Amino acid sequence: MTDTLEIFRYEYVSGVVSVASVENAFFWGHVTNRGVDPGYARLVLVNGAGETVIDTGNVEVPTGPAVVYLGPIEEGFEPADYYLRIFTTSLDFVPSVRVHSPADPLSDIPVPTDAYFAPNVFARFGLPVRAVLPIPPIGPIE
Repeated sequence: MTDTLEIFRYEYVSGVVSVASVENAFFWGHVTNRGVDPGYARLVLVNGAGETVIDTGNVEVPTGPAVVYLGPIEEGFEPADYYLRIFTTSLDFVPSVRVHSPADPLSDIPVPTDAYFAPNVFARFGLPVRAVLPIPPIGPIE
């Protein structure tokens, strides 16, 4: 399996969440496959500047109650705005995201971040199908 986005047909995008305190913070992205066939998902955490912070690569998701998750984030994580892009091969996938950042009473961050994005609050986009057709052989000019 190649590690590209070409196999995916759908993209789910979470809302943006601001994380002010990174100590003991976590960002969990979940995908459950409710279909009858296994599929693939890819979770990409993006910061407010549009830079990829974490990319799980293409992960096989079996059917049933199995969950693919991302987190806790420990490296490359700094106070910023973040959102999650979830790519899937099927509409049978159910995404959700939870973000938690504890309060830091010793700094200017007295309020914790605790956000949950349920499956029905994601924006869903259909991705273009990229047909790969074989190149016909080129013979001699007659």
